[in-house]
Amino acid sequence: MFARLYQALQRRSTETQRATHLQNHAQVDLCDPLTTMANTTCTIGVDLGTTYSCVFANGKPVPIEYGDVQRSAVRVSRTNWTLVSASDIADAKRPHLTLWKRILGRGSEDGRLARDVESIPAAELSEHGARYKVHDQYVEAEEVAAFILGRIKAAVCNMYRGQPLERVVIAVPAHFTQRQRQATLDSAEVGGFDPAIVQLVEEPIAGAVDFVELDMQEHQKIRRLVVLDIGGGTTDASLLSFEALGEKHAYGVLATSGDNQLGGSDFDKALADLVLSKAGVNPEKVDLRRLMLECESKKRALSNADRIVVELPSLQDTDDLDPVEITRSMFEESSKPLHDSIRRILEDLVDQRQDAKNPDVILLIGGACAMPSVRDICKSIFGEASIRTNEPERSIARGAGRIASDPNIQINPVLPRSVGVEVYNTDGRLVMERIVQRNSPLPIRCAHSLSTSEENQAGVKFKLMEGEMDDGRLNIEVGCFEITGVRDCPRGTPIEVQMEIMAPGSITMTAKIQRKKGKLTVKPTPRVERHHLDEWMRRTRQRLGLAPEEAATDGQENVHANTLAAESVQASASATDRLAEDALTPSQHHSADKSQGDEAGRVVQNPTQDGAAVEEATSETRAAIADTEVVGGKGSESEDPESDHTTRDGDNTRDNKGHANVGPGGGRAESRETPALESQAVTRVTASDKGNEGGKGVTSQDGVQNGVQAEGAAGPAADQGTQAVGDERAESGESTGGQLGPSGTKRGKRPLARSPGDERKHKKFKLPLGRPAAGKKRR
Repeated sequence: MFARLYQALQRRSTETQRATHLQNHAQVDLCDPLTTMANTTCTIGVDLGTTYSCVFANGKPVPIEYGDVQRSAVRVSRTNWTLVSASDIADAKRPHLTLWKRILGRGSEDGRLARDVESIPAAELSEHGARYKVHDQYVEAEEVAAFILGRIKAAVCNMYRGQPLERVVIAVPAHFTQRQRQATLDSAEVGGFDPAIVQLVEEPIAGAVDFVELDMQEHQKIRRLVVLDIGGGTTDASLLSFEALGEKHAYGVLATSGDNQLGGSDFDKALADLVLSKAGVNPEKVDLRRLMLECESKKRALSNADRIVVELPSLQDTDDLDPVEITRSMFEESSKPLHDSIRRILEDLVDQRQDAKNPDVILLIGGACAMPSVRDICKSIFGEASIRTNEPERSIARGAGRIASDPNIQINPVLPRSVGVEVYNTDGRLVMERIVQRNSPLPIRCAHSLSTSEENQAGVKFKLMEGEMDDGRLNIEVGCFEITGVRDCPRGTPIEVQMEIMAPGSITMTAKIQRKKGKLTVKPTPRVERHHLDEWMRRTRQRLGLAPEEAATDGQENVHANTLAAESVQASASATDRLAEDALTPSQHHSADKSQGDEAGRVVQNPTQDGAAVEEATSETRAAIADTEVVGGKGSESEDPESDHTTRDGDNTRDNKGHANVGPGGGRAESRETPALESQAVTRVTASDKGNEGGKGVTSQDGVQNGVQAEGAAGPAADQGTQAVGDERAESGESTGGQLGPSGTKRGKRPLARSPGDERKHKKFKLPLGRPAAGKKRR
């Protein structure tokens, strides 16, 4: 009883402090010239963290609801949503949702998602990925992020009244996939920001900008710095370059490494497990939510003390649980696997670039970096390099704000994850043949050579993947396309592949075999269909206490565009009084079209251009970080592969040219900042004569066998719901394809590969009329 009374008094005290804090800031900021100049604009930087969120506007921290560093958690009742304080999180009877960025934007085909969902309260797997369930209601992770961003926008509105938003920069983990980056952009739009002014930046870059720009006179001689960012749920390590060119300050990414499944919360859990083990009590008697909060606080205390005492909160007032004493050495021993993971991340960074061993500065960001063991790991790898910290809870938001406000800060984009094609190795395992390596400066164009290894091959299916995992199933599918209807294809027929990446999330891949061509265009687009975003916006406006907007035919009209509206000011000024009824019903928004899947896209014929030399891409781009729309092509047939020809695209007739031949010497790439990539081994590709059930060997230039997936022209193609359009130039409208696998594999025995969790059926294809039987040559 006394415990409940204490919690109630603590909540009341917190609410009073919060109201006083907001009122004081409002009074002070109204006297600030920045808030009264109607002609000025507002730029903001946001750190949307797993544990805490923070925002800087025009270089100043903005109080959200419980201070300028706000818990990234939402208390959910059947009628209201609100941000929470520490006392709210400790109350097990008041359900809340925490923004776990680990599940944000990840699809069901992600092989590591199921393991992550098991460790996240209220999260569960769904047909298209992961979501929360609370009060028998389903909530997407984007909706939680959108609500927090909506509150952040309302707080900025209250501080800078009537000033239009000029630029919004949101920091994301460097190791985020394209789909996760796009989910962040979608959340910003749902939360009320105009997508035209929102930009993403990697968290290590934001932290580095904050550190360097705070004292330029001291830091202007820095040329290389390693940034280790251990957030609440993710860990990133980056080797960055800095160069001052007059007023221009250029920051570049030289190498990155990280783990989206490792963060400070994992250390909290390790400490909680240690406490329970030492206490020897039944975990069912312990209030685990309050224990995790206690361990989060005690973990920080262990950074400055040799031992701590942890109180065990009980679920029943009658239970009297003895406190447990934990030493720093005990905690470090119990969390050794986590420390080993941090070491591997830093060693991977050094393996990529030898100059990473001797940085000018090692910058530590994130609360977990305060642990002495993390500093010890850095010293063992980097020697006597200077180790610095810089207000870890605010550094990323402040750096993002500087990027938003200062046009002289230039960020040179790189490819955050390798991009390649899914293949089979000699053991029959799925692996990824990398075409463009991670950390390649953008924009970039490259070429890659493949060749067939079997006679009478009828078609090839290309799966475009991103990631660094050896197991191809653990990488992320970006899109797929096919080349079908190939006839009289002898063994060793070259397949020419070209890839152009203008910015993260903007990829064009073309392939040509004989006279058949295919093309895949990946470009930024919302991760879900427009009507889903509109529904999320409607619910988010209700939860934020904003009046419903008038119906709009274009979803962009539903965004609070560039002007900070008066309704947002009012929503922030009385945030505790205007929480609207939550209209969410179970499964209302979660059913998506099968043709859409997790990657809003389609596959249609798209003519390619011949004779285009692989050349340096010169356009200046910032990282257009987003997920994908897939526009693929099945290829067309010309009378002369070396001459201009006409290709039919639906009802339209277009003129095309074939693209430049790339011989079996491998691949090459060029970019604005780096010389050509090293030659890639020639992968020999095959497809079975008997449709998508067959599998045959593929051989690379160095004798290693590999394989890629192949499939016929009609029917479904991409596992993410990409719709395939058949090759209508085939003689009978049907075509055959095959799966590519290890040499010697018996045909018809290997099923078409799918990403984990995908139960979608794949259509089998028949041989086209007029095609010779397998093993016979056409006369």
